[in-house]
Amino acid sequence: MTNQRNSEGIKIGYMPLAHKIYWKYFPEHRSPALGLAGELRDYLSQFGSVCETGQLIDSYAQSVEARRLFQANDVDVIVLATVTYSTPDDVILDLKKFSRPTIVWNTQASSSIPADLDFKKWMLEHGVTGVPGITNLLVR
Repeated sequence: MTNQRNSEGIKIGYMPLAHKIYWKYFPEHRSPALGLAGELRDYLSQFGSVCETGQLIDSYAQSVEARRLFQANDVDVIVLATVTYSTPDDVILDLKKFSRPTIVWNTQASSSIPADLDFKKWMLEHGVTGVPGITNLLVR
């Protein structure tokens, strides 16, 4: 049997990851994180139709909402994008309920560490921290 795709390509479940407690300390980072999440979504759209909640996945409840949406739309692949600091406990426990190939996309706004990097900017681009934990739990 041949697996045929429609003209839209694959269905991508997109989860731009953050951490809810983060906003208490860095509320000014929410808007740039949402902006980066939108840029990444737009990039992914060249590969297929992107299914998302339109929010940052920054808590377990947001993860459950996204997973249910992905199930309802029968996505082909899930892309986890670390737009800022995130931890695996926000997403992994619930994703076990919907098994799909999963890509952990290590994303930061700057392609290199800028010379004027200060603590606040470092914290904005702190997404790299979540990648090893998320990947480790997915493998296990």
